[in-house]
Amino acid sequence: MESQIPQAAAEEPIRIRKANDYAKELKDAKPPEMLFDEFWREGELGLLFGPSGAGKSILGVQVADALARGRAIDGFRMPDRGRRVLYVDMEMSDMQFVRRNSVIAAGSKSLKTHTFSERFCRESPPDVGKLAEWLKAAVKGNKCRVVVIDSLAAVRNTQDGVRETLKLMRDLRRLKDELDISILVLTDCLDARRAKTLTEADLGRNRVICSAADSVFALCRHRTHFDSRYIVQTRSRNAPLSWTEQNAPLCSIVKLETGLLAFRFDDRFLATLDVDELELICNLKAARDEGGESIRSMAELFEITPSRAERLYKKWSPAIEAKYRALIATMPVDDESDQWSVEDDSGQWPVVSGQEGAVRSVG
Repeated sequence: MESQIPQAAAEEPIRIRKANDYAKELKDAKPPEMLFDEFWREGELGLLFGPSGAGKSILGVQVADALARGRAIDGFRMPDRGRRVLYVDMEMSDMQFVRRNSVIAAGSKSLKTHTFSERFCRESPPDVGKLAEWLKAAVKGNKCRVVVIDSLAAVRNTQDGVRETLKLMRDLRRLKDELDISILVLTDCLDARRAKTLTEADLGRNRVICSAADSVFALCRHRTHFDSRYIVQTRSRNAPLSWTEQNAPLCSIVKLETGLLAFRFDDRFLATLDVDELELICNLKAARDEGGESIRSMAELFEITPSRAERLYKKWSPAIEAKYRALIATMPVDDESDQWSVEDDSGQWPVVSGQEGAVRSVG
């Protein structure tokens, strides 16, 4: 006997849309902003993997703090406006986190701890088995826009934990779409031979979790320099792969003067800045930090817009300063112009000139 289809259900057509309808509906949507250059974009579920001890947590904290500050890591394309970031730390205790990002102050035995952005939040869930539910409440309650989860190893109940990690990645994917947030997840992989660039296959059975991610990249140990690392992309839904083994950013772990344990990247990324822009960045840094100038007064002083003044000021880094000094040192010296020019009655902030290439205050 043939089954009978209810008349009402048979008469209800299923609405399908033409492919062109999506473009019309999203014509006013802005392209996703790069959160960490091509590696991770706004609205994406990103996955960073690497062997234990490679520095994934160090990079995760550095990226999170940079996003909270609205100040890009040297040479990488990142937002210039800060946003509220939640760092979900399931690896380190509170004491370990503080000590890792502290340095002994010069001339004393006391610790100087890195001052993170006020938009940088760090917390650990009370029950890792209910991470997705806790994360949803934490994000909504604190209006976070970016989440970094360190790391998937904490949710495994078995040796490889594929069932738990894949379920969590799928839950996170639904969550980032529901709350319109960006999520970066950190996880371990097998420690590949030093002469080999990491691939998703090094995740073993856990490589299946890459299917839930929008972007995947790996932190690899350098094949000849033990202290160096490099970052390569393995997957990207929204753009072609840009960072490969041939051009991967090279970096090493350093302790910054602020106390932050971070990566310092090679200076290839500064090549896009000419000497005039480097000079302006260094002058803005000195005018703001040493001279106490406001963003608006700096804009008037250097005859640029306030938004550009703020953006360039945030670009300053020790690498920028070193690059500018190096460029100045190679330029021919003009004896007549190799002076610090300050108009006696103008009160204007002095610009850097001449081979010395250092920014100095007046008075």
